[in-house]
Amino acid sequence: RSIRYAVKTWNPDLVFHYTPTTDSAGHCWVGALDPTARHHDPKLAARLWPVYEEVFRLEDRWLGSLIEAAGPDGAVCLVSDHGMTATDSVFYPNAVLESAGLLATSGERIDLARTRACVPPWGGFYVSINGTDRRGGIVGPSEREAVLRRAEDALLSALDPRTGERIVRAVFRPSETVGLGIDCETCGDLYFDLVPGYYPVSRVTSRIVDADESPIGSGSHGFFPFRRSMQAVFIIGGAGLAAGRSIGPIRQIDIAPTLARLLGV
Repeated sequence: RSIRYAVKTWNPDLVFHYTPTTDSAGHCWVGALDPTARHHDPKLAARLWPVYEEVFRLEDRWLGSLIEAAGPDGAVCLVSDHGMTATDSVFYPNAVLESAGLLATSGERIDLARTRACVPPWGGFYVSINGTDRRGGIVGPSEREAVLRRAEDALLSALDPRTGERIVRAVFRPSETVGLGIDCETCGDLYFDLVPGYYPVSRVTSRIVDADESPIGSGSHGFFPFRRSMQAVFIIGGAGLAAGRSIGPIRQIDIAPTLARLLGV
């Protein structure tokens, strides 16, 4: 109804429309549906699959409304911003950094006056150095490399106390991930990738891991796009576009220029 109203009322050249339904359903159920999950239950998955499929049938009706509204002279681009994978455990990297002497806390807050490195509240997948280039920072330029190496060693040595297994399988400097858009002044200083099944949370706690709040696990995203499960869809069709072509992998940053070209911008 909203897309029909927009087209009728505004007569726009371009409309962006978002639906959260598959994302919400994926967060709820992919933990049980993903056959690679550590606690995958085929019987439970068999019960959930028809419900999950119905979500996509409803989304297909929504897409049909978009195509109908665009008409024969318009074009429709369907794109998702991420994939989804199963997780059953929460990892608290700040607890690891605190144990390594790189982070200090005051109650349930990070004490920046005594912290050299932390996973910031707005992050989760990366470590930020509390450098003197930041207000109140304490790590000088000559110390950065030593702090980064200590953070790398701490994360790669982190073990799940329940199993004794490693949690972090790789660490990356931003300069080592060319093309991913994470090498910038406001990006993190050290990124890490986790063993499948774990999801990072920046909460300050003494625990290293917790079980997922959902008894069937969760669907999660935000991991490196090297994981096949993190890759998404891009489908475009309509006036000015060749039909039946497969263009292979693309980057999210390629979408806006493509749409701009169709609009003559």
